[in-house]
Amino acid sequence: MNDKPDPYQYAEAVHRMAAAVHRTAAAAHGFSGAAVRMGGAMRCFTEALSVAEAAQIARHPDLAELNIQLDNYYG
Repeated sequence: MNDKPDPYQYAEAVHRMAAAVHRTAAAAHGFSGAAVRMGGAMRCFTEALSVAEAAQIARHPDLAELNIQLDNYYG
């Protein structure tokens, strides 16, 4: 028997490992893309929430007074 490994089997193993590395990198890039997309969505959500809170505080005088008191207390 020949003790040398088959070069084709070795090349196949190398390429399978490289494919696994590429799949891992692709998953990481997909996760990064989702995080960026989520960041934009969260920014839009916080802007809408701030507008809604400001409108609610303006409609309720007791909340407006409380808001002024808290602004004075927390600086």
